[in-house]
Amino acid sequence: MEGWIPPLSRFPIDIFFTPKQEGDVNFNLICNVKKKVHPLTLNVKAEGYTMNAEIKCKDRTGSITLLTPNQTNIVNFYEVELNECVQCEFNFINTGKFTFSFQAELCGSKALLQYLEFSPIDSTVDVGQSVHATLSFQPLKKCVLTDLELRIKISHGPTFMCSISGCAVSPAIHFSFTSYNFGTCFIYQAGMPPYKQTLVITNKQETPMSIDCLYTNTTHLEVNCHVDVVKPGNTLEIPITFYPRESINYQELIPFEINGLSQQTGRNQREGY
Repeated sequence: MEGWIPPLSRFPIDIFFTPKQEGDVNFNLICNVKKKVHPLTLNVKAEGYTMNAEIKCKDRTGSITLLTPNQTNIVNFYEVELNECVQCEFNFINTGKFTFSFQAELCGSKALLQYLEFSPIDSTVDVGQSVHATLSFQPLKKCVLTDLELRIKISHGPTFMCSISGCAVSPAIHFSFTSYNFGTCFIYQAGMPPYKQTLVITNKQETPMSIDCLYTNTTHLEVNCHVDVVKPGNTLEIPITFYPRESINYQELIPFEINGLSQQTGRNQREGY
């Protein structure tokens, strides 16, 4: 570059430095001035550095993955029961010489994002320190996670992109019936055989499941069930006994809680006369 400076005046020159690699830089800028024996010399010193940020992700199976910047990483929740909250743990590690901050953003369908949460959404990581964050998935309805992305931007550093996959499922449990009608029954008197029916619950999953009946027994209907754990492939038999006390139509809903997360309701109808 070249130019003219009027007498008794000054002219500012901006110097920009864009480092291409880490390390110290030391160079001289030479400015030749006409009719001056020696050039003007400006010594420039600078240091180039990168934000050395590591992010490790631990999924629900315990598998740990070191995320790769500027390419798509996979975060898989696999199968999650309705109302169950599953978390993937993220660990931000600062291995560099300077403090960095991060900013996380979830992108995709709002209908699916309502079941996801990343916390904290931003934070600062000091030199030699680490910060933990979690990505939570708690579905309230059956769904499949598709076209969802988690973007994590490191200040003055790279961006990490994660594709989120998984699905929400109902417990694989089978009820021998979900509605039963005792029909027309005589009003119960002492000594009469009660009206009975057995509900059979089968666990078709590969993991044990807890079953709890939330129904409160009455004088006309008893459900003989307590909290129980059903092993994979096993069944649980639940006797239901009807004692009609009046000549009226009876109708009851019997709710069952599965794994403390979701409910299945059975309907019971009968008439006494």
